[in-house]
This record gives sequence, structure tokens and C-alpha cells, in this order.
Amino acid sequence: KANSYEGKSELKETYESTKIFSFEECKNIKELLTNAIELIANHTKTDYNQIILCSKISLYENGLVVYADNVSENKQRYRLVAQDGLIGKAFHDEAIIIVKNIEENELYFTAVLETKSEVVIPIVINNKTVGAINSESENVDFYSDKVVKELCILSEELGSALKRLNYRTDICVDKLPYVHI
Repeated sequence: KANSYEGKSELKETYESTKIFSFEECKNIKELLTNAIELIANHTKTDYNQIILCSKISLYENGLVVYADNVSENKQRYRLVAQDGLIGKAFHDEAIIIVKNIEENELYFTAVLETKSEVVIPIVINNKTVGAINSESENVDFYSDKVVKELCILSEELGSALKRLNYRTDICVDKLPYVHI
């Protein structure tokens, strides 16, 4: 399963007891994306985080599109995500991807020259991957097990909230909000 790891229930209890944020209070997708990207940025402590969702990009095609980010102005910001690379692999393989050093991974798609490590966590609704959380760092081997586990929990909570708010992959790209913090 895309978001499974040892110690999950214990960490979830610890995480929930801190009451950092509850997605249950979000009334619409824009509010959800805003709160989620803020929370992701606070946990990763990086300036390159994205929430990517699958949506209708043409009459006949779905694609992965960035709907929320905190990417700084001096780094490349883009909405449409290539279907390949690490994000595409995480999406299509329904797998968590942790790259400690991007120079050692041929799947890394160079969007920002300063990136040294990356983590991609699938977002799942009803056992189907519908998007991903992507975070990039300027430091090699940046993402601790604790941060990855927190992102997995956030991904699960985000998937549940998206389901509650009736998100579907057949929604046209221009019908979903884009949030930049």
C-alpha cells in the first residue's frame, strides 16, 4: 500500500495528540490546499513543497497538476507536472519515493539546480492514487524518517479531506483553485 510503514499507528496517535491542524474543519478545496501546504512547509522546513493532483487537462486526457506550493520566486515554479520523473513514478507505482541524493537517481527531473534531495508521497482516495506531496531540499539526505512519516500521515488526512469535499480526477484543471503561499 502506498502509505504504509512501521510504527504508523503509534506515530498517528502522537501526531493527533499535538493537534497541529485538523483538515476536518476545511469547508472547501481552496481552504484545504492552503492549510495543507502551510502544514507541509512547516514540517519539511524547505521552500520547495507542492501538492499535485490529477485532473482533466484536455477533453481526452488527465494530467498531474500543481495546485498548491510554497516555491520561492527565485526557483522555477510550474503548474503542469510531467507524467514521468520521480513524481510520475510515485503516482503510477503508488509508491513513496525518497531520494537522498538526486545526482544518484536518473529519474530526477531537474526543475531547480539547487535541489539535492527529494521525497514524494502519494495521495490516495479509495485505494487509488490521485496525487502526490512533493518536497525538495538543497541538502543531501535531508528528510528524516520522522518527517517522511509525518508527510505520510498528512497525505492520508489530505486524501480523506479531498474525498469528503468531493474531489474527483475528472474535474477540469481550471475548476480547481491554485494556491501559492
